Amino acid sequence: MALRSRRAFLLTATSGIGVALLAACSAPSPSAGPTSAPASASGGSRKQVTFWGRQQFLPESNDYLTESVKLAGQKGGFDVSVQLFTNDEHPQKEVVAMESGVVPDITYTYAPALWDQNGYALEIQSLYDEIGKSGGGWLDLADGSSKTTAGKRIAVPMNTEPWFVHFRKDKFAEVGVSMPIKTWDEMMSAFQKVNKPDEGFYAFDGQMTGADWVGNCLQFMWAFGGRLFDKEGTPTINTPQNIAGVKAYTDLFKNKMMPASVVSQKASGNNEAWLSGQVAGVSNPGSIVLAMRKDNKDLLANTYLQAFPSQVKPGSFVQTAGAATLIINKKSPNLDEAMQIARMILAPDRYPTQLEKAGSYWFPILKNYLTLPFFTQDEWNKEVAENIVPWALPATADTGLSPIFDDITISATNDMLQAITVQGKSVEEGVKILADAAAAAKAKFKL
Repeated sequence: MALRSRRAFLLTATSGIGVALLAACSAPSPSAGPTSAPASASGGSRKQVTFWGRQQFLPESNDYLTESVKLAGQKGGFDVSVQLFTNDEHPQKEVVAMESGVVPDITYTYAPALWDQNGYALEIQSLYDEIGKSGGGWLDLADGSSKTTAGKRIAVPMNTEPWFVHFRKDKFAEVGVSMPIKTWDEMMSAFQKVNKPDEGFYAFDGQMTGADWVGNCLQFMWAFGGRLFDKEGTPTINTPQNIAGVKAYTDLFKNKMMPASVVSQKASGNNEAWLSGQVAGVSNPGSIVLAMRKDNKDLLANTYLQAFPSQVKPGSFVQTAGAATLIINKKSPNLDEAMQIARMILAPDRYPTQLEKAGSYWFPILKNYLTLPFFTQDEWNKEVAENIVPWALPATADTGLSPIFDDITISATNDMLQAITVQGKSVEEGVKILADAAAAAKAKFKL
């Protein structure tokens, strides 16, 4: 996925980031330096508030978000410095900030559990309730995207960012397969029929790296009934269900139903495979649809969007979704100003336009906006709203926000897949790598 606005903890970080994260596992002591970006006065009276975030796929979406943040400052009588980082920069900036103790007043993030684990996330239940009421109530996804295993409400979700399967309607029709694909067995059979490796055309593209892991390999684990955690937050990775899901996923590569390049693909790899006409299926959030809207309407017309069918519950589906979240730094001297920014971004007179500016990338997280014409009248947005959103759950749905999850998706997911597909280790050995990493994170965080 290119420029994905949800990917903070799904990227494979450099080894330096892994070291930084280890150093950032506990909150810095008061003597470690300032705990927020310095607040200053402009003209002797106005506060300076710092807002961090991730650059989204569409520049107009970034511009509108920045406008909302600045508008909060104009109405509240304070100045705001807005810093939006690229997809590659953002996770590094966050880790370095937590390690140094110099953090923004409010941040738009995809790793809220790490901010909480490091002692920065303000408990914001009342703000969450207030914003939810103004938007007609939160969708179910909001709860798991904003509350820790211990039940603390630490984040304000800004959107629903679902992953979804893209299928080439025309290619499947050529081999007698119609949409939707309703069961796991139907999908595997369809993949066999459409796969033509000798002609350079493959059934599916799913990275065998850390990139896009949550929307691909994790979905296969879910399809077989696997879960990463139990309700108490204890990792449950090394199970027959998860092993079966990882085997089904990596077997697609071993059986030449994926391009050979998947073992080295970065986040944009499956985007490129799809847009170049190399594959019949990919799992991705909204970036591919946005690219087709702009540059390849013929390919868009031959695209069908749906959730993954379940292997263990025929007729049901599995699909992960995330949410961009707002974290307020509890050590900031500008708590009220930070809350004003959060209210403005999700205000009834601002939020609907923000959703539309983000194209098919952001979907509503508040009930009042589900019936916007943008989501009910557009063919592909409607498919997402009808076929995917009802099945969408956060990756840590069973336990709540977990720093263990944030930690293992830095490099351990990559290590697992590389061990199986590149190093020749068994699936059981690969899954053990991930399970061991989760156990180490649990001990490190003293959970």
